Amino acid sequence: MDDPHISKPFRFPNGATIRNRLVKSAMAEGYMIPDLLPNDSYIRNYSRWARPGVFLVNNPAVSYEAQLERLRSFTTANGSKIIGQLCHLGRVVLILPGPGWCSKKNIAPSPLRMPIGEGLPNRGLAALLFGTPREMTRADIEDVVDKFARAAKTMADAGFDGVELYGAHGFLLSQFLSRTDDYGGSAINRTRFVTQVIKALNSTDYQTDQSAPALQEVNQQFAAIAVVGVDFLEVSGGTYADPRMARGPPKATRTQAREAFFLNFAKTLRASFPDVPLMATGGLCSRGGMEEVVAGGGADLVGIGRASILSPLLPVDVVLNRDVKDTDARVAILKSKVPWYLNFGPAMADKQGRRIGPGTRADHIEGQMQD
Repeated sequence: MDDPHISKPFRFPNGATIRNRLVKSAMAEGYMIPDLLPNDSYIRNYSRWARPGVFLVNNPAVSYEAQLERLRSFTTANGSKIIGQLCHLGRVVLILPGPGWCSKKNIAPSPLRMPIGEGLPNRGLAALLFGTPREMTRADIEDVVDKFARAAKTMADAGFDGVELYGAHGFLLSQFLSRTDDYGGSAINRTRFVTQVIKALNSTDYQTDQSAPALQEVNQQFAAIAVVGVDFLEVSGGTYADPRMARGPPKATRTQAREAFFLNFAKTLRASFPDVPLMATGGLCSRGGMEEVVAGGGADLVGIGRASILSPLLPVDVVLNRDVKDTDARVAILKSKVPWYLNFGPAMADKQGRRIGPGTRADHIEGQMQD
């Protein structure tokens, strides 16, 4: 493939430029449980991912500037840029005690329990794991907005190149999009909390589940968000109750449709908002699939998450390596039978590596992350 689109530099609206169109997307690696301190595995793997000069989006889950400075220094040494993903889980917080668990009552836009499936067993499990969240007050909302802004400033002070707001997969920002009080109502009014956060730090990522709300409402909501000012939008889908970001849509025959889980939705947004840079994340594991996404105009950037676990140097060794044939420029995914218990309840996991794909060898992936 001569002069592929994915190898070309990209300039964001704020003026920042990255070397190519490949992005290591944020994942819940689980490295820092239980003390939330960057351990050697965390630093080692992010250093690997940064070697090719890839744009990194990371979910640091750390609280101190010195820790962020250490991570930033390791990942930008080869010319990579790094931004931190800011997230509030809302009702998706486990309440049992122990490492990685939270004993404080969770808060959410509405006092609705996290759904994990139909039937009495699933409802009982949801009550045990998540409980019923406390409905946020106006004071809570103002406090969370302030915390988002303070977190962004902390990352800027540590030398990060920006931040991404995590508004996908059923967490707090996306939970507000269906609220029914003063922050609810019309599709546009339901973006009120999200736009408040954006105004506080003027950089965001808004992601949505393709099944709900209606596409017309999503366009209305994104119009309200885009006018506030965003440098890029990462498109993903699903929630932890319906985890399509892990399993993808039904099988397709074309590489693009089979790999890029949410490309059709990205194209819909592109048609309505042609000037907003888009990043497609979910399922991409081959040069052909990535190139189709960018060359076809579906997105400007491609997010690589689980494939980067299998091959940390995927961009430089495979995707952007012209000595590798197009037919060979992909990550081979090992398959095995899915354990029966993964079909019960949500596809929850304490490490993103355990959700590489339906039937993927979890032990192999975890070994790759720790090596």
